[in-house]
Amino acid sequence: MSLSRENIYMALFNLAKTATGAVTSSRTLQSIDQVGGVNMPALFQHQVAETRKQDKGNPFILTMKVDLYFYAFTSSAQVDDPTQSAAAQLNTM
Repeated sequence: MSLSRENIYMALFNLAKTATGAVTSSRTLQSIDQVGGVNMPALFQHQVAETRKQDKGNPFILTMKVDLYFYAFTSSAQVDDPTQSAAAQLNTM
């Protein structure tokens, strides 16, 4: 059975989304300025590049590069709580 590239990208996204427990997640990259604090922690998957390599007589090897972006936010009310810091949120993700 052959997997399509879309199935692979979707499986990676679903795995990352489930593992991180992000409030907001998308396969369309958004800048941190576009994501409000109430929508964080956030996860975005960005497809960067695909390259094919084939040696004579062998099937090709497809390399798929994906960047995952994680955003976290800490309000001024949470500054004194170390469990709510942006670093703690990212470490948990």
